[in-house]
Amino acid sequence: MKYALSLILGVVFTVAANAQTGNEKDLIILSPFEIDKVIGSFPAPGSVEESEDLEVLRQYQENRTRRDCQAASQQESATLGSLFGHLLTKSQVEELSIEFLKQYGEAGGNAYLAKKLYGRPRPYLSHRDLKPCIKKETSESYPSGHATVARVFARLLAHRFPKRAEAFINAANQAALNRVIGGVHYPSDINAGIKLGDYLASKMIRDNRRNRRD
Repeated sequence: MKYALSLILGVVFTVAANAQTGNEKDLIILSPFEIDKVIGSFPAPGSVEESEDLEVLRQYQENRTRRDCQAASQQESATLGSLFGHLLTKSQVEELSIEFLKQYGEAGGNAYLAKKLYGRPRPYLSHRDLKPCIKKETSESYPSGHATVARVFARLLAHRFPKRAEAFINAANQAALNRVIGGVHYPSDINAGIKLGDYLASKMIRDNRRNRRD
């Protein structure tokens, strides 16, 4: 699995690098215009929407338990196993991690590009009263890469195992929420990540069907 994770990280950076050079090949790389059309910008500082974001974060900070923080901490790395290992066998995780490698890279790479596009600071950097209970992140906050990846995986898994579609979507939603509970994302970050993940997954499934016909 360590080898697989190294490949995944390589694909993520390849997506970002190709976007800069125009060498897109068959990778799904969204333009800034397309990203903005899909998720829009984050709530403006001082806006009512940001106040609502902060209220949710502060409520979770006040009420979260040690178990909540442990669950969020266990998903600090957004891998197929950490997100959906409880719904898949060990062999399924290993096989699908390789099979979904390109899609993982596309999800992570496009989330990375979106983060750079918007440049939203993490909530604990802008609001000193917010204290994460999981590892702090150095990347930008909007959109949530975890939510994006989790949603892509969930949609791909639901397409593969339609009878368990609801369970995969619920697991992705919980993984996204764990980033808010842990204090490293605003609610609007994960909502944007879900939108981005759904959009990417739709393109991936559509492209896969087209390739099979060809």
